[in-house]
Amino acid sequence: MLALTGDTTTPAGLQRELGMQRAVADNYDVKLLHAIPAEWDEEIGYQRAASVFKRTEVDVVWGANDDIALGALKAAREAGLTPGQDILFAGLNWSSRGMEAVRNGEMTMTHGGHFFAGAWSIVMLRDHFFREIEGEFFVNVLFKMSPITGEKRRPLYRASGRRGLGQDRFQPVLQERLRAQPLRLLLGSDSCRGGELKPPRPGLTPP
Repeated sequence: MLALTGDTTTPAGLQRELGMQRAVADNYDVKLLHAIPAEWDEEIGYQRAASVFKRTEVDVVWGANDDIALGALKAAREAGLTPGQDILFAGLNWSSRGMEAVRNGEMTMTHGGHFFAGAWSIVMLRDHFFREIEGEFFVNVLFKMSPITGEKRRPLYRASGRRGLGQDRFQPVLQERLRAQPLRLLLGSDSCRGGELKPPRPGLTPP
């Protein structure tokens, strides 16, 4: 396996590479050939992968984001390899191009869901403003990232083309600790629809 990492300094780059290294350690049949920084850039991913393909046989490429994976995919085509058959690709970020590559079988998966943290922050801000509990408290929202693969693609493809996700109403999530799958909430679970917003407490003006 060729790993094209992001960078060697940022938390995202270091943690994604650490996760990749742990996955390799947990799978004895995977041999990591190289781990090469590609600076999150598609062109650099293309150049680094092309250089490796000239001297080493590779059957799996892991990219720290979809752009890097797609750059390596281009290099594989130019090397005479058929993506999805001769060589497999995986990326991260749920980008539209990454999901399209999964749809057409050129990429095996794109992993993501972390951008839902932004949606959760809006939910938490709303609950903080309208809260009925006085004093300080701590809210911890945990959610899993998920892979989009050929088997798990249809509902997420439909969602990626929607523009009305922000119109869904949320029931309050205020509690000491919340564990949930945000996709159910954001993509319209019946149990999460229809919550009416409470009026603000006296003396407060909604933002």
